[in-house]
Amino acid sequence: CYSVLGIVHDMYKPMPGRFKDYIAVPKTNMYQSLHTTVFGEGGKPFEIQIRTLAMDFWANIEHKLKYKNLNKISHQNSSKLKMYAKILQIINKKMEKIYRNNYKYIEN
Repeated sequence: CYSVLGIVHDMYKPMPGRFKDYIAVPKTNMYQSLHTTVFGEGGKPFEIQIRTLAMDFWANIEHKLKYKNLNKISHQNSSKLKMYAKILQIINKKMEKIYRNNYKYIEN
């Protein structure tokens, strides 16, 4: 996520004071993401949110629970969600390893 943030900030000028690191300091509901606001074409600001697949999964679940009033999840479904999150974390780690290996290869 931090590598992508560096690329974004190289491409667009960041707006001062408009960066939030919810990975280093997650919200109380365990939401994780990087938020940055940058200046686009014509100086128009826009926000970018950067997160992994697992982080996005939980952000979407949290959104549905909080804003769609789906807070009555059965124990069985809650267990399934936790299992899916673990699977996504494993996939994320494998993707990060592939990225690092390929990045080293490209750099050399």
